[in-house]
Amino acid sequence: MNNITKIGIKAFSVALLISLLATASAAATTVSIADTVVGSGGVVTLPIMISNITNYGMGTMDIRYNSSVVHVTDVTSSSDSNVVTKNIDNTAGVTRILASNTGGVSGNIVFANAKFMAVGVPGSVTSLNIDVIELCDTSYNDIPANISDGSITVSDLDLYPCSIDFSPAWMSNATDITVRLFNNGTGDACNFTLNVTMTSDCATNWANITNTSVCANAYKNITVTSPPLLHCCNYTVNVTLDPENKIIESNETNNTATKRFRAIRVKLKVTHHYGNMTAYNGTLSGNKSVVMFELYKNVTNYITPYELLTSEVDVLLLSDGFNISGINRSYASSPGMSTWYLNRSVGGEDPECPEYRPIYWYLFMNGVPTPNMPERMYDYTLSCGEVVHMDLLKYINSGNDTSQFKPRPIMDFPEPFKRGYNGTFNDTTIVYPSADPSYLPIATAIQSNLVNNCSTHCVNLAGHVHIHTDVTVGNRKNTDHLLLIGTTQNNNLIAFANANHTEIGMPMYYDSDGCIDDWLYPDCCSKKNSSYHRVVMACDNPFDNANTTDSWKDTNLTMWIASGVTDCYAKDAAEMLTIGCTQPLWDDKRFWNKSRASSGGNDGCGDIDGDCIPGTINDAIAIVFATPPAISLWAADVDCDCVPGTINDAIAIVFANLNCCDECPCNI
Repeated sequence: MNNITKIGIKAFSVALLISLLATASAAATTVSIADTVVGSGGVVTLPIMISNITNYGMGTMDIRYNSSVVHVTDVTSSSDSNVVTKNIDNTAGVTRILASNTGGVSGNIVFANAKFMAVGVPGSVTSLNIDVIELCDTSYNDIPANISDGSITVSDLDLYPCSIDFSPAWMSNATDITVRLFNNGTGDACNFTLNVTMTSDCATNWANITNTSVCANAYKNITVTSPPLLHCCNYTVNVTLDPENKIIESNETNNTATKRFRAIRVKLKVTHHYGNMTAYNGTLSGNKSVVMFELYKNVTNYITPYELLTSEVDVLLLSDGFNISGINRSYASSPGMSTWYLNRSVGGEDPECPEYRPIYWYLFMNGVPTPNMPERMYDYTLSCGEVVHMDLLKYINSGNDTSQFKPRPIMDFPEPFKRGYNGTFNDTTIVYPSADPSYLPIATAIQSNLVNNCSTHCVNLAGHVHIHTDVTVGNRKNTDHLLLIGTTQNNNLIAFANANHTEIGMPMYYDSDGCIDDWLYPDCCSKKNSSYHRVVMACDNPFDNANTTDSWKDTNLTMWIASGVTDCYAKDAAEMLTIGCTQPLWDDKRFWNKSRASSGGNDGCGDIDGDCIPGTINDAIAIVFATPPAISLWAADVDCDCVPGTINDAIAIVFANLNCCDECPCNI
């Protein structure tokens, strides 16, 4: 063999070796899907991987599986590959996927994500076989690929971390710990142990051991009750299933679960007819007594308003299993013992005026009406210090059916100044009339009350309560809760609110006849007997809204108004906000607090000039010369002849025969 021949053979050998290496490199592309274990009825998403690919452009693949074990429920794209079409056939047990990347991508990529649901019996297994129909680069050149099939096994006895749940215990500060046990095996799991331990950073450790059994292909809820929770402590609950390994399982490593929580203190309050705390006994309860109450309770930070409510009262739901029909606090040793309830009424059965209006149970969170009732009762998660207030009430409708609203409860003071809706916090600004500096000492006293008496270790209001006049308040009226004091004449913010009272949810408003109760007039009482001299009420802060229409539904900022028909009555109203923050001081204030009396003890009858001193010669003169009377129709009808402001009323004042009767039938 000559040298030329030898050189030719060597060159051919090198070329062949290079070709084989290139082929081997191309063949290294692999399409794979993983092995996994899932509980019966469980769902898992598995990526279809392509490793070591160059310039991926498109592909068509089949996944074959035993449809008695799993079903494919969906196929979705990845960041590497867009699913163009998918054809899921769970009868034949095959899913075809066409996907592409027109720009090309190299390396290790996800071709598609396949979502499987386990439908087979525990212990059953299916292979996941991949059939590559086509795999090309962006130039439509075929890319050869190896296949690595996967599998899904339907597991046996299993405990998932999400199977630990907490709920407040019945009428106590303890918590019920519910563990859901899954037996995904084909045989019964008998006589094994469930260990529950609870440790804390500031409370005594606790443990519970329960012997139980779970039938094949079934689950069981086990509930144990902890000791009373301590406010502000952090707890860790550990659950161990079958610690002695009595039950033979396919996977012995997944029988533990842990869940942590913080104990928080919240308030629950149940009232009727705008904050009435007395027991109800009437038509809506079948003439049986239903007690009203408020209490503090320690719960976990996973609890909803509905769970809190049902840990203290029996709740009757409508047939939809969702909306609340009735409530009763039975004081029984266990829930569900009530045989009567205080029920809502959609047909006007409530005899309290106005009789024809429906009356419903509504939720207020931290003094704010909750939108989307009852949905928010089930998905609002409570945080520390929040106030959950259920009240049976009717909408206020301003004498028509187009301006209906729910007012806000002032009896939940100091909320929302400490906690807003959904645990939000905003500063508070007290706004007094710029033209009358005599309001400043009252504003300062209100500020001191909030900071010194209402602050707690959780919420310190120091530095968060400001004082401004209606002229200097500036942008704070758009960003803060507002507390307005003064009259419509000297505080322009009160005047603006009064002009929009039905939209922002003011239960009382001012006109030339006095301070009118919108609930009473015109549906229940004459205007004379619906007029008052001072009020403390809450509504939406309209200044954070571009449009005030129906802004009473807004959950962001609240505005309180302490006002009167004249300055002396307005100051009397504002003084209420200096009395402190303890529960008994506010229980009788209801949703809005109105009065005709002055702080000096006068009932207001005959106080025509509004100086808080009724029955003087100046009042008699004011009747003669004032049209209409200065502060209210009620105060001017001194002789109770239903004709206010006559010479007879002036004479009655002169002779100190003050009798401003109130024939209004409403009990408020």
